[in-house]
Amino acid sequence: DNNGHMPATTDTFSASIASAVRAELGRQGKKLTDLTAPLGLSRPTISGRLNGHTPFTADELDKVASFLGITAYDLIDPPLSVGDSLIESFP
Repeated sequence: DNNGHMPATTDTFSASIASAVRAELGRQGKKLTDLTAPLGLSRPTISGRLNGHTPFTADELDKVASFLGITAYDLIDPPLSVGDSLIESFP
């Protein structure tokens, strides 16, 4: 019994998306509050999404991506940053 919690893989997936959204907001110099209008959500609700406590819905991801000028796929499967690539990890 997992006490009604989502499986760990879902939590990890949600957290990785939240992390990608936070990273992209940071890259663009945007704040959490900048998402309230495009998402139509309150600041505390968006904070919960960005902290990975509550998963973004597909619709919300589309709106976030559109606001950031990227695609939802970019957030779900972000490119590796320089220094993280597998090729550079091995001698």
